[in-house]
Amino acid sequence: MAFVLPTFNMRCGVWRAPHTPPDDPRDTSFECQLRGASHDAATTNPTDFLHAGNYALFPALTDIRDNSTPTGSDILEIPVDSGRYYYVFNVDDVAKGFTNEHRYAILGKALLWPEPIP
Repeated sequence: MAFVLPTFNMRCGVWRAPHTPPDDPRDTSFECQLRGASHDAATTNPTDFLHAGNYALFPALTDIRDNSTPTGSDILEIPVDSGRYYYVFNVDDVAKGFTNEHRYAILGKALLWPEPIP
C-alpha cells in the first residue's frame, strides 16, 4: 500500500525563542497533526525519549525550529488554546522529493499543563 500525505487536522501556536508563553505566539495558523509514540519505538529502547516521545507532523517546508538553531527551539501549543505546550527537540523531513513530503518534529512536554489534561 502506498504511503499517503498525512491529514493536518489541528492548528498549533508557535513561540520562537527567546519568547515563551504567556507572550503572544508568533503564529497560530500552522497546520499540524499531533501523534503519540509508536508502540514499537517505545518497547525497542524504552530509555530513549527521542524515539518514545510525542511528535507532530506538518506540511512540507513548515518553519518549525529545533534546538540546533542559534536562537534555540520553538515552543508549540497543540492544539491552539489548549494549554498543552511542547518543546521541539528535533525537526526533519519525511519523503523528501516525493508528493507525500512532509515535516516532523519530535516533542517534549513543556511548562505547566492544565489539570485535567484537555
